[in-house]
Amino acid sequence: MEKVSESDRKAFDMLDAHLTADTRPSRFIAGSAFAPSLESPAFSALSRLKGTLQPPAHHPEGDAWSHTLLVVDEAAAVKEWSTSPRAFMWAALLHDIGKPGTTQIRRGKITSYGHDVLGARMAREFLSRFSMEKEPAEKIRALVRWHMQPLFVIKGLPFADIGQMKKETPVLDVALLSLCDRLGRLGADRAAEEDTIRRFLFCCGETPQRLPDNIFRSG
Repeated sequence: MEKVSESDRKAFDMLDAHLTADTRPSRFIAGSAFAPSLESPAFSALSRLKGTLQPPAHHPEGDAWSHTLLVVDEAAAVKEWSTSPRAFMWAALLHDIGKPGTTQIRRGKITSYGHDVLGARMAREFLSRFSMEKEPAEKIRALVRWHMQPLFVIKGLPFADIGQMKKETPVLDVALLSLCDRLGRLGADRAAEEDTIRRFLFCCGETPQRLPDNIFRSG
């Protein structure tokens, strides 16, 4: 795998710091200080999110990049409830990096089937390029891989696999990331999205009594 430059390494370290410390990481990610780094091939997994189409009915905020910026800010508000805040924030940033490679228009609809599976492989490659430690990198990969499970489980889709998901990552972390994903769009109905995540947790055997009272703001 091609080594990254010193400037790319510094940009990665800055991104890591802002993701874990900022209350609104999107300001740094979308700001002028980080913008030049997005032109580097080392960060192409992120830059390709720009211009990647999403269904307007579900994502009125625009492309996958605009959505990702909203998601990381949502994630920053709940990261302390996750089992690994650093891994959780990186997963929020990378959760949709598989979309550019899977987005198609089928029968007039914009789809990105399999972006979770592709995204998990891409996350591993991206983090490996910057030599992230194995443990957090694997946690990030697993969260990217399973972030769509709440939708699949609730809708009874064949892609649902609670058993394998539980082997790879904590259910609560998946639930938190999915909630941030669903809230990271314009006009999101928080109460409805929180209800979806509650139902997912119930399907996975997680009871409200085992969860912090104020994870769900409308609860």
